[in-house]
Amino acid sequence: MKKWLIVGLIIVVVLIVVLVIVLGGGGGGGDSDSEVRVSINFQSASNVGSVSIELTYDSTVLEATDVKSGELASNAMMEYNIDNPGLVIIGIVDSSGINGDGVVAELGFNVVDADGTSPLTLDTVETHDATTLIDIINETSDGSFTAKGNTVIAPVVRFAE
Repeated sequence: MKKWLIVGLIIVVVLIVVLVIVLGGGGGGGDSDSEVRVSINFQSASNVGSVSIELTYDSTVLEATDVKSGELASNAMMEYNIDNPGLVIIGIVDSSGINGDGVVAELGFNVVDADGTSPLTLDTVETHDATTLIDIINETSDGSFTAKGNTVIAPVVRFAE
């Protein structure tokens, strides 16, 4: 049984990596004078083994530059794609499971429109248990960014306790 769980987890990892490679993976950069960091937060995570996130934003206001692992995913494997303006795709795998509350990923953006506002919409968030590989039901709250005042409301993924 344990062998099949490991095989299943490897399959999930391979699928996430292939998705990121096919869509272009990593990198970025920009010429803007202003940069903002946006956290994606987990609340009440329990044994989350894999995460697939699609976040959309207004590319006339922000330009994605990078994605870094947050404290909750510090031991996880992470891949991302920021090549399509207005879309950030993140894949995270942690065979020991992500647990607790905190930052799972931190996104970097250049501010393109100093007077603009952008939604930070969690369009898709799929999570799976590290042991059973079963889908974990989650609820999301979208975030936003307002350039005036550099105000960020972070997107949140909540899990049932």
